[in-house]
Amino acid sequence: MLLKILVLVGLAAQFVSKCEACADPYTPKGKGDAVVTEVMNKINSLGIFPSDHKFLCRIAWVESKYGEDRRTYRPRYYGGIFASKDLTLAVLNRPIAMY
Repeated sequence: MLLKILVLVGLAAQFVSKCEACADPYTPKGKGDAVVTEVMNKINSLGIFPSDHKFLCRIAWVESKYGEDRRTYRPRYYGGIFASKDLTLAVLNRPIAMY
């Protein structure tokens, strides 16, 4: 499951590049609901994470308000709308419960 999440976040980060206020996931600095929807459509069409209950959409909202947050495209940060670098570090650094 963890590997699926990391792969999807990485895949989503590749689709969301770096343009001012555009709704095209292939344009640099794309932002907005349309960009996130397009990325999710691409991921869903691959069938990797079929019942995600809009998990990556929620990540995009929490991390960057769909790219509208002023810190989304800050200098020397390349996490994009999904803040994939921060998310990956948080997932990898959390303690794992042993049963």
